[in-house]
Amino acid sequence: MCLELKQLYVSITRPKNRLIIFDSNASSRKHLQEYWETLGCVELINAEVLSGKIEQKDSENSGVDVSAALSRKSNKSEWMN
Repeated sequence: MCLELKQLYVSITRPKNRLIIFDSNASSRKHLQEYWETLGCVELINAEVLSGKIEQKDSENSGVDVSAALSRKSNKSEWMN
């Protein structure tokens, strides 16, 4: 478990702008999701938005361009700070 926690820490602390975490099992993510929601540090994006069936503006969440977030490549200068 120690190795998994270290990997989680690294994966959460490295992104510059946005971190996308996917878990299809609602029961396994429930406690951590609730904790992050109470902190106000997550925005949930449902499967319909990810699959392109509906646009982000039509979902209950707002402010995230999912297709851009998933397809945008970072450049070298973004990682230099």
